[in-house]
Amino acid sequence: MAARPKALSSDENRAALFGAHFDAIAQLAAERFQLPAEAAEQVAYDVLLASLPHVDNVSDLRAWLVGATAAAASRAAGRRDAQ
Repeated sequence: MAARPKALSSDENRAALFGAHFDAIAQLAAERFQLPAEAAEQVAYDVLLASLPHVDNVSDLRAWLVGATAAAASRAAGRRDAQ
């Protein structure tokens, strides 16, 4: 995953966060949790949106994103299995 933007005070920096991490998060969700592409992309959106209030306060953004992705993908896999 790429380096994080310095601050998320602007739309440009938020877009950079999404651009830098979206594909890696979606790929992690798809491969590790065997989610279909559409569900993995939804996980990526959810994780990145959830990260916005925290991104300037976490010491290791990559670890935070991986943990949040694991939690969100696990919930999505559980919902899929329940159907």
